[in-house]
Parts: sequence; C-alpha cells; structure tokens
Amino acid sequence: MIYHLNFFRPENVCPVTEAEGTTANSDSEEDIPLQNEPEADDTDRYSDNQNSTYQEIEEEIIEELVLDPFLLEQEMSNVEFQPEKLRLSDLTGIPSVDSPTVQLNNSNHDALRRYRPLYIAAERGDWESAKELFDKDPESLTALITAERDTALLIAVDRKHWRFAENLIKLMPGEALQLQETEYGNTALHIAAREGKKEIAEAIVNKNPNATQIRNKQDEVPLATATLSVSRGQKDIIEYLCNVTRDEESSPFSGPDGASLLCDVIKANFYGIGLFIFKRYPKVIIEKTKNLKMWPLEAIANRPFSFKSGSKLNFWQHNIYTYMSTPSCYRGMGDIENPSECPKVDREIFAKFFTSILNYLIPRVPSIKELYAQKLVHEEAATLVKDMIAQLEKLTTKTEALSFFENSYALKTAIKDGTTEIVEECLRVFPDLVWIETNNQTLIHIAIEERNETIVKLICETSDEDDKNELLSRGDTHGNGVLHFAAKLASSTQLNLVSGAALQMQREMQFFKGMEKMVGRTNRLVRNKDGNTAQFMFTKEHDKLRKDGEEWMKGTSSHCMVVAALIATVVFAAAFTVPGGSFSDGNDSKKGIPIFLHKTSFMVFAIADALALFSSVTSILMFLAILTSRYAEEDFLTSLPTKLIIGLGTLFFSIAATMVAFGATLSIVLGHKFAWILIPITLFGCVPVTLFALLQSPLLVEMVRSTYWPSTFRA
Repeated sequence: MIYHLNFFRPENVCPVTEAEGTTANSDSEEDIPLQNEPEADDTDRYSDNQNSTYQEIEEEIIEELVLDPFLLEQEMSNVEFQPEKLRLSDLTGIPSVDSPTVQLNNSNHDALRRYRPLYIAAERGDWESAKELFDKDPESLTALITAERDTALLIAVDRKHWRFAENLIKLMPGEALQLQETEYGNTALHIAAREGKKEIAEAIVNKNPNATQIRNKQDEVPLATATLSVSRGQKDIIEYLCNVTRDEESSPFSGPDGASLLCDVIKANFYGIGLFIFKRYPKVIIEKTKNLKMWPLEAIANRPFSFKSGSKLNFWQHNIYTYMSTPSCYRGMGDIENPSECPKVDREIFAKFFTSILNYLIPRVPSIKELYAQKLVHEEAATLVKDMIAQLEKLTTKTEALSFFENSYALKTAIKDGTTEIVEECLRVFPDLVWIETNNQTLIHIAIEERNETIVKLICETSDEDDKNELLSRGDTHGNGVLHFAAKLASSTQLNLVSGAALQMQREMQFFKGMEKMVGRTNRLVRNKDGNTAQFMFTKEHDKLRKDGEEWMKGTSSHCMVVAALIATVVFAAAFTVPGGSFSDGNDSKKGIPIFLHKTSFMVFAIADALALFSSVTSILMFLAILTSRYAEEDFLTSLPTKLIIGLGTLFFSIAATMVAFGATLSIVLGHKFAWILIPITLFGCVPVTLFALLQSPLLVEMVRSTYWPSTFRA
C-alpha cells in the first residue's frame, strides 16, 4: 500500500475532541503548514488503518521510502526540510523522539533507485536474479542498498536465506564481511552465530579471520552472541568460534567478558565447552560478569539439575545410570561417582557385561540415550566445579578464599538446593568454610533449615571432634542453637517432597530426633533468648501440621475400614452358603456336607474365603487402633505409620483373596459345562486387584521406606 505522506497528520491519524485537539493541531500546524487535503483515493487507502499507531504508520512509511525512492522524491517537494537530514516525523507531522533518520541527497536517491532490484532479490532469497545483477554490476556486491546502509549479505542473513548468503560470501571481498548493520551493529557473522549456522560462519572466517574480533553495539563479539541463543546447532558453532576467536587485546576470554562468556556457556548447559574455556583461561574464576556481576561458580551453583544430586532417578534409572559408561569413566569398573559395594572381581565381571549391553542400547533406546546424555552433563559439570575450586585455591590465599565465599552466594545456594557435589568439593579444599557466617548463620544452620541431612553429615565429617562440638553448640544472635533450627517447621518445598500430612510430620520428627541425638544431652535443654527449649519450639511450630496429620490419618482409616468391613461381611456369609449347596437328604452322615467338597476348586474357595475374612478383620482392627490413637508427636514416628501399613497391607490381601474365592465359586458352578470360563474369570478378577495395587501401593511403599528404610537421621 502506498500512502500519500501529507495525509498522515495528527488531525487525520488520531481524531480527538475539539477541546482536546485544539492545542495539538495548532502546534502541528505551526511546525509544518497544512498542505493540500488528501485525495479521495488516499483517504480510502488509509481507511483500513484507522486503528494503526503512530509507530506502525512510521514503519510502513519507512518501508515505502526504501522500496520506492520515487515516492520519497515526489513527497519531498511538498514538505519544507533540510535536504541533508530528514526525520520521518517531518513527513508525517507526528513529533517523535526516536524517529529514524533518512539520509537524503542526490547520490542516495540514485543508489536506492539503482539497487532496488537487488534489494528485492535479497529480501526474497532469489539468488539467480541477484547473480545476474552482480555480473552486470560487481560494485553491488559491497554496495549499501538501503537507507539503513545494509548490504545484500546483511539483508540475506537477517531474512535467513542461507544458500543466498553462502553463494554471496564466495563472491565478496574479505574486507566487506566486516560491514555492520545500523540498528545493532551486527555483522553477518554475528547473525550467523545467533542462528547457529556454522557453515556460514566458516565461510566468513575463511575469507576474513578478523571478523571474529568485531564487536556490535552491545560490545559483543560473534562468540558472545552465539552463547546467548538457543537455536539448533548452537553447540557446534560455539565450539568452532571458541577455536577461531583470538585472545588479543580486549580479549573476549578475559576479565568481565571472559566471565560473561563462561557463565553464558554454563547457562546453555554446554559444560564441555565450559571446561575447554576454563582450562585455557582459568583466571576468570575470580572475575564477575559485566551486567549481572556474577561469578562463574555462582552461575553453576544456580543449576542443581546439572548434577547427580539434583536429579530424581527412579529405581531402574538409578541402576542403569550406575553402570552406564561415559568417556570420563573407566570402562568395566562401573560408575566412578557411585562405586558398587560388591567385591572388585565380581564388580568387574558384572560391570563389563552390563556396560556392553548398555553400549548397544544407548543409540537405539531413546530413554537410555537421554539418560546417557544426562550423566555426561553431570560428569562435565562436576569436573568443571573441581577445576574451578582447584584454580581458586591457586589464585587466592586462605583469607581471600574465605572472603570470596562470604561475598558469594554460590555455597549457600548449593546447600539450599542440595547440590552436594559443590559443597563437598568446597569443604574438601577449604575446610575452614564451616565457620563463615551469613546473616549470623553458619553453613550447618542453613543446611538444617533446608532439611538436608546429607550436607549436615558432610559438614560434621569434615570437622574434627572439637570443631564438630563447637559447631553443634554455636547459636545465632537470638540464642538459637542447631536444635532450635531443627525444631522450626520446614519450608513447603521440603514438606511437599513426601505426600500426606502424617508422613510430613513423621519426616520432621525423624529429623528432629536425629539432630537431638547428634548434639548430645548437654545441648538438648539449652534455651534461646525467649526462654524456649528446642522441644517447646518444635511442638509450637508443628502444632498445625500435627493436626493435619491427625485428620489425614483418621480420614484414610475411616474410608479403608468401610471397605474392610464390607469384605468381612461378604466372605463371612459366603462361608455358610457354600457354592453348589449341601446335602439335605440321605443318611445323617452326609447331611449338611457340601456337594462339591472333594473338588479342588472348592478347597480353593474355602481357603481363599477364610484368608479374606481373617485379613479383613485384621485390617479393621488396625484402622480402629488408628482412630482411637492419642496422636502425640511421637506416635507419628513409628506407631501410627506401622498400624496404617498393616491395615493397608491386610486390606489389599483381603481384596485379592475375595477375588480368588469368587473365581473358584464360578468354576465350581460353571466349570463342568463351560470349562473355558476359567480364563476370562481369571483375567477379569485380576483387574480390581491390580487397580488397587497401582493406586495404593505408592503410598504403602513410601510409608514402609520412610519408616524402616535406613536414613541419615533415625530416631
């Protein structure tokens, strides 16, 4: 659509009321005298754009100016302006602070008119048409063909016409590849790096190696631009640019630029590239990024999912992960992170066999391939952390290192997120870190608040006996010792790791009792400045959770007891109304004896019916015991969970036994005539049992594990 530029004035673009529009119109008319009214066809063309904003209208006019220089030349005669520099607002009558500036002179007019076909070809990616133009006019290879001073190459790569760009690069001189677009100052290499096009980058660098050192208006070299994008192929182009970018003055690998580069690579999960950069330029460990003022160690601490400790693996994933061999593992010896406890010879034999199977399955099974990639990231991240801490030890004194961690949130973040790999390595190299404080809290206080038993144990093992006792007896400014921190209610994030308020209360009790055992008797009765002991604080903090746990236990028990009572009623009645009936006539010796007494299916019925009755009655008794419990804090530790485990287990068994008895009954009644009926009876009888197992077994397994499975802290 071609617009008549005189038409775009405030009074025409944005109608206003008479009161509101008087000043605006008068101001506009003072700046630019009102020209002739627009023709009817101009008004019709504009009528489709009544809702357009000034900015949208300006953008459309700019496009028209670029595509049609004749239009620009025609409209210039209607407006008073300085020929050397014209702002779009001068044409529209709309004041704009950041209106684009269009350079207008005779040579520019000629250039726009001359290169318009080339511009259209570059916009469309039409290489054949462009090649004809280049053959006729070789100067057009490097000509600035738009008002924004873009070359055909910059237009092509910006529009993602890669074949066009690749062919054009072969014809262009190397110096022209350094030309930058106006808005962001990007070269063609910047754009190719952003889009992950390694082939285009190679073609540019082969012609002009200096292209890797040019910075755009954001002060970024192409390598830095590549790390900020998540396009496909980014890893390949980042690796390539790391090798061809030179470490010269104003190097992108040192100082804040180097720290920013390493942090961006870490955020992209390219830890292998991060290792490559860090090994070449290790001093970036003590540098902060330009914008966020972040140390590289902080960047990696913010990504707990990049470590084994931050991954939630199920039973099968854990076993596959353990014996999966990666390039950094010694083949045939299992997992270097999680060595098996079996004898060395047996471990070698089993690991070799299992690893060979996994090596075959990795490229063929997507889930195993994904797990392999995950383990590779974990090992690269762990190796990068070790190298960072080792380099920090070399570059700093003991005092400087402690100051570094006091001013950095890397270690505190690792403790809060449970990233044991970072905490373990830091404490191994700098054991005195256990004494640093943040907001009057030591590392062990933070670990206790986050309910991270592994890190609490790790901190205690790092210290000798005297230091351990000092740590466990040290309090904050309010007089709260480690046991007081353990008495506080855990965060909702930690509580939600287990399901049900009762299990949450059990976990809190286990942690508190474990810490109580660790601090010893002398520190159990210590009072804070409010005069409260840790036990008093625990009771106060967990009162609502205890009530929620009581309600959860009662609700679960009530519903399950209804089912158990129903089963007991049914199987009890079935014992006296046996399938097939009994002898009612004949000798007294046979009277009342079941007719099918000597059939195997009848014995199956009798045994299953009896087991269903006994187990359902046991389940009822367990649920009654739960309902009549006192629900003290200590009851949530083992008493209540044990009763619920027995109740759910016997209820499940009674349901299974009832279905067996029902199947045996149908076999007795119909088996002599329809022998095939046993197969569908068996299949359909398994459905409710399986459903109950699938729905309730996760809760049952979780309760068994949390109650009896060995853990760091146990009452």
